[in-house]
Amino acid sequence: MRSKALILVAVVVGTLSAAYALAYWNVVRRDIKLVGDLPPYGDELRSLPFHGDSLSNSAAAPAGYTGPGWYARRSPDSEHVAVTTSWGGFLSEVVLGLFIDRPFIHTVGVWNVAAQHLAPVISIKEADPHSGIAHRYAWSRDSRALLIHGSGRLPEDFDLLVGDLCLVYLVPSDELYRLANCPPSWQRSDSTGRKAP
Repeated sequence: MRSKALILVAVVVGTLSAAYALAYWNVVRRDIKLVGDLPPYGDELRSLPFHGDSLSNSAAAPAGYTGPGWYARRSPDSEHVAVTTSWGGFLSEVVLGLFIDRPFIHTVGVWNVAAQHLAPVISIKEADPHSGIAHRYAWSRDSRALLIHGSGRLPEDFDLLVGDLCLVYLVPSDELYRLANCPPSWQRSDSTGRKAP
């Protein structure tokens, strides 16, 4: 009897471990280099308007885009599209979200239009589960840098407090940077434009 109970426990633990690994296998973790500034993009991104690249700005979405993900933003040279991909939909958030946080983790990626290939950049956990994404992104004028801003949790601090996202992804070198001097227009703010506590 005892051996059957041990076998059952081992099967349950093994099944749960496998399900957990399957759910989180594609969360993108990446080395992020902390820098004070990143010329020539520092001045450009600091001049961005307050939350100018808004989710509601449908004019920024590329017409006819049929690649993966949503919240698509085409680079100025039209060679790449920044997108957010998610695991599951509404049902996943409602049902699985009661047990695990995986439905609230979204991945920013860059779709190469010519190669039809998605390069994952970084996974971001929602600032407040069930509230949707709180990150935004925009391209530099030369289409070489993807600016990711807003708020959320990165893989190395999923269980910590929500932080400001001040990230710059350089497409040619596939490198991700975090700016130590976060531009005011990137920081979390309330409706009055003041920085949130």
